[in-house]
Amino acid sequence: MNPYSLMLRKASMEILQFQQTSAEADHFKKGWFEQIASRLEHASCLSEPESAEREILSMARSDADSGPLNENAMPSFYVALDAVQRTRKRRSV
Repeated sequence: MNPYSLMLRKASMEILQFQQTSAEADHFKKGWFEQIASRLEHASCLSEPESAEREILSMARSDADSGPLNENAMPSFYVALDAVQRTRKRRSV
């Protein structure tokens, strides 16, 4: 586990629920949401915080490149992303 594990697991559940309940989800392929959920689960299982941070940042870039999802799709991911950014900023100061 890492400091972001709980947020990432929750985000995985949120994105799958979004897929099932949101009309906005119809614009994306079903497998795409499952891939995101799988990546979130994988990141939640990483033992090193730095590895989890890299995966979170990578996912954020992928999200931006694919035409970002509504933040309501997985709010816990954006909480984790904010935590990563604040942590990295503290390290660089």
